[in-house]
Amino acid sequence: MSSRSKAEAEWEKFERVYELLGTVNEYMAIYSRLKASGGLIIIGSKVVEGNEEDGGICHSIPKGCDRSEWNALNPEAQYQSMVKQAEETMTEMNELEIPIQKKFTVEIHKGPLKGEERVKQKRDLDYNGNVRRVVDFVRCSLIIVLESLHQIKKIVGSFSSGGDLANEWALVRIKDGFEKPENFIVGGYRDIKLNVRCLRTGHIIEIQLHLREFLDLKEREGHAHYEFARNLKVDGVTKATQLVQGDHEELQEICDVGEEQLEKCKDPMEKVKILRRLGDLYSAMWLHGKFAVLRYDKALQILEEQPLDNEADRSTHILLCEVLADLSYCVSEIQRHCAERSNMRTDDPNWMEVDTLPWIDRAIDIAMKYLEPRHPLTMRCKRIKADNLDGRNENAKAEALYELVLRDQKEVLGKDHPETIETMNNFGDFLTERYEDKDRKNYVKGICLYMDGLEGALKRLGPDHVTTKMLAETIKGELEDNSDLLDENPQLKERGQEIVENYEDYADLFEEEKSGFCCC
Repeated sequence: MSSRSKAEAEWEKFERVYELLGTVNEYMAIYSRLKASGGLIIIGSKVVEGNEEDGGICHSIPKGCDRSEWNALNPEAQYQSMVKQAEETMTEMNELEIPIQKKFTVEIHKGPLKGEERVKQKRDLDYNGNVRRVVDFVRCSLIIVLESLHQIKKIVGSFSSGGDLANEWALVRIKDGFEKPENFIVGGYRDIKLNVRCLRTGHIIEIQLHLREFLDLKEREGHAHYEFARNLKVDGVTKATQLVQGDHEELQEICDVGEEQLEKCKDPMEKVKILRRLGDLYSAMWLHGKFAVLRYDKALQILEEQPLDNEADRSTHILLCEVLADLSYCVSEIQRHCAERSNMRTDDPNWMEVDTLPWIDRAIDIAMKYLEPRHPLTMRCKRIKADNLDGRNENAKAEALYELVLRDQKEVLGKDHPETIETMNNFGDFLTERYEDKDRKNYVKGICLYMDGLEGALKRLGPDHVTTKMLAETIKGELEDNSDLLDENPQLKERGQEIVENYEDYADLFEEEKSGFCCC
């Protein structure tokens, strides 16, 4: 593939990730609304039964066959035996519909038997050749019409010990996608999966319990959304730039593709989207922040020229919110890191003197009106405001806002989400810089935030991600520069040393450094 073709492919991927992340944020917003309204009922993930000898939950050995006879069968014969057991269980599942539909207002959608290729793939890759552990041969979906999880709780109770379905079906496992903020499926979707054993056949089936609001969004986006998310592993991604690969020259070629599309584009709103993507790319490239500011600023100018109806143009208002947040963040970073004053062009404002707070305040107002207080974009805007307040030395306001954002992100996104990790890093910077020589308690709190962030980054992003590396180096530096202070906290010092060592051990497993970048 030529370098030009590669750049075009990367730009296309970049655009698709943008769309995908918008959908992920919508799923997060639904979860946030459920929690805020009291509608979030936690069923809880658990394994009710499992056979250690078989490595976990699995179908019963077919009747008339003992373990030694089963083990003597070749893999194909075992597979065919499980298919026969699954087909017998399909008949039992048809009869299961009747009591469920009598008791609950649901739509039942039965899936076909899982395809042979996929079963064998799971058997060999996930379960070390044990076909009895592939427990979703037979699948059905119970689509809950109500917007509450109360009905799902009742369905789970029906299969539990003492429930009215427990004489014919035994609950084996619950996988609760609503239990923790980070428990979403690839692409942001959430559901609850039950595995129940048919007592007549010994075969385990999978029952998927969906909430209508989640399912409506899933069906609108289509299965391609899930496939694309899974292939690109976007569950740990919050910005499209985190998935664009290449060295500096290759990244510039990707920008060139975007600039050419911008030249050809006639539609104002499409221009705004391209400008924002270019801004993100430039801001992620070292020393290119000034080009990012110009693209964000142009996008803002175009949006300001659009006649906006308060209700009809919700998506445009949200786009305006995103551009304001991006511009505020990028300019404040230039102000923070550039030692010399510099105009981008003679007819441009001096970005070193621009007050970025009105931009981010306006972005927050839009987010609060058209989204929710704990929507991912709203929380990101608030974090950017905290960064702005930090830069203005409004310490009390900055600290209070960091605390609020971090609490909300942990509850909605989870403690290992990249946005939460970024807040931990920025809040850690604030505390260690402000309190190193004044308040040891708050200084130690800042170090703890770095450590929490690194543990989350290792888990979610991996050792070669720029955020992980940055946090590891920060902790290492603090341990070296303030060893006397940390000597007063031996447990904290030990934890920091252990985390850094784990990071270095983990990173050593990667022989080759990946040449990517991200804008965190």
